[in-house]
Amino acid sequence: MDEIRRWMSSFQRGECIIIKDLEELKESDPLEYRRLKPQNIRTALLCGRADRNHEQKCFYQGYHTSPEG
Repeated sequence: MDEIRRWMSSFQRGECIIIKDLEELKESDPLEYRRLKPQNIRTALLCGRADRNHEQKCFYQGYHTSPEG
């Protein structure tokens, strides 16, 4: 779960994650890139809720565009 640490801190602040172009993460966040690339994700909107007690819980819902559009 280390590669989604950024997601957890954003969710705890009530923020969403917007990935406009996954390829932009290739250099800046290679762990996140390697997690999402095999799923054929190009863009994504991730909104969620992390446990305020910092327990190993993460609930999120993501929307992404498929290669078909």
